[in-house]
Amino acid sequence: MSLVNLIPSVIHEAPDADFSAYTYYQIFSTSAVTATINGVPVLMNPDSGLILTLKISSISATNGVFLLGSPMNVTTGVSYAGTESAPQLGGSAFL
Repeated sequence: MSLVNLIPSVIHEAPDADFSAYTYYQIFSTSAVTATINGVPVLMNPDSGLILTLKISSISATNGVFLLGSPMNVTTGVSYAGTESAPQLGGSAFL
């Protein structure tokens, strides 16, 4: 699934990330730190204005680094299976 069209609905600081309940796909920093993202050390420089967009599977508990994403059930649709009132993936859901 392409992550480019997703609009984040949550923001968590890295130490508070919950990978069992949320899917994170953007990351930015408010301080010059090195965070280990998906097993790779990445120097984050807030002066660059950089927001990385990728599927984040793991991150070190680095203060000043923030993850943006969505509750996992919204991203996968799994929790809404069989309901008519909940949002569904596809169509114009992310337009």
